[in-house]
Amino acid sequence: MLRPIQEPKWKSVLRRLAATGVRRHDGLFMNSHLFRRCVRFARRKMLPIHRVDPAVVKFEEDTCRQLWRDAAAHLGIPVTEGHGILTIQANGRVLRVRDHLFSSESAFAAIVSNDKQLTNTLLRDACVNVPEGQAFSWQQKQEAIQYGLSIAPCVAKPRAAAFGVGVSVNLTTERQIRRAFTRAELFGDVLIERFAAGDNYRALVLDGRCISIVRRQLAAVIGDGRSTVAELVARENRARRDTLLRPLRTDPETAQLLQRSGASWESVPAAGDSIPLASVCNYQHGTTYAECLTVAHPEVVAASERAALAVSAVISGVDAIAPDITKPEYIVNEVNTMPLLLIHYADPDHRDPIREILIQHLGLSGSAHQTF
Repeated sequence: MLRPIQEPKWKSVLRRLAATGVRRHDGLFMNSHLFRRCVRFARRKMLPIHRVDPAVVKFEEDTCRQLWRDAAAHLGIPVTEGHGILTIQANGRVLRVRDHLFSSESAFAAIVSNDKQLTNTLLRDACVNVPEGQAFSWQQKQEAIQYGLSIAPCVAKPRAAAFGVGVSVNLTTERQIRRAFTRAELFGDVLIERFAAGDNYRALVLDGRCISIVRRQLAAVIGDGRSTVAELVARENRARRDTLLRPLRTDPETAQLLQRSGASWESVPAAGDSIPLASVCNYQHGTTYAECLTVAHPEVVAASERAALAVSAVISGVDAIAPDITKPEYIVNEVNTMPLLLIHYADPDHRDPIREILIQHLGLSGSAHQTF
């Protein structure tokens, strides 16, 4: 009788580390040979384990809290704060907020949306366009590679992970898919999906009604024919001071991305050439945002609303890809139950979704459907 294939213990531990964070494990384990082997493997495969800049996290938390205070003050609602939690009360109703968590959100929606394959199944049932895809376990790496090649270009991402961790896009070769699978499998099962070309959008949906859609533009600089990439990045970062946009990154991962595109920090791009500095749209990577709800096609808006209702989310961020937001063609690739609200304020012509959330959930006078 054949014995079942056992996952190597060091790989299992590394997957657990990647999912929960190294800092939560005790010192004895962190000093063990197994731990060191895990870290060496991660570094060799260029797999950061939840490398989050504390300054960025603090900026997000402070900014979000201030946005809630400002919206409540504009509506004349008192706000109390304790233990990092904002409590906003009116008309006998209470809304509590901590970072990206809302007291009105259900655990069911959070659990369902965290499983990307289950989410895609529910969205299909709700007549929402989702990418073709299939989930694979760590034992099915070769099957995953063959499947990815059959639908290439493709995307490899963890079946259950957030913040763009372990995601690789636009994969076309066996080597690319193999490396991407190795990255993603540290977080559990891997989802291989058909890559959807187009612009990246985030729709904010409140109680089944879309109240904002922002276009998310990958971090990049535009050449002027004279300046190096490093000089263009420094200039752009100076322009981003005192804004909600995060600085463009200059870390080793960005340098590797430049190298893969045939450029470097010393390269001088031609005038008008766009030099990408990130492979995924993520706030911490310097993504830019532009509000476009008023020009979005009704079908794209309706699809984002159906997607949020499909997972029973009260407040959600629906990620979609569309070649042209003014047309009905789109693909929804994710639903997030802890959306980062401050990205909807990064455009100078932003709407005010937090004010709408307060009006809706606290039962304030005036229509929550008005435009702010």
